[in-house]
Amino acid sequence: KYIERLVELRSSKGVTALSAEEQLQDNIVLGTMMLEQGDVDGLVAGAVKNAEARQREHEQPEQQHGATERGEQITV
Repeated sequence: KYIERLVELRSSKGVTALSAEEQLQDNIVLGTMMLEQGDVDGLVAGAVKNAEARQREHEQPEQQHGATERGEQITV
């Protein structure tokens, strides 16, 4: 249902049935299509983590930082 409509809406941008199916794996795209079709009354979206937390993960994904009970800083 959503694939056909997404292709109809975005075919001028090169969206095919296959690319529409892939795009609909994104919850925001799916929710937007559900809203467009009248299957939901609203859509709420937002970041799960703030930008600073994402940047830290991107820079050092293999390291975790913490502190001991005595307050000593550690990196795992």
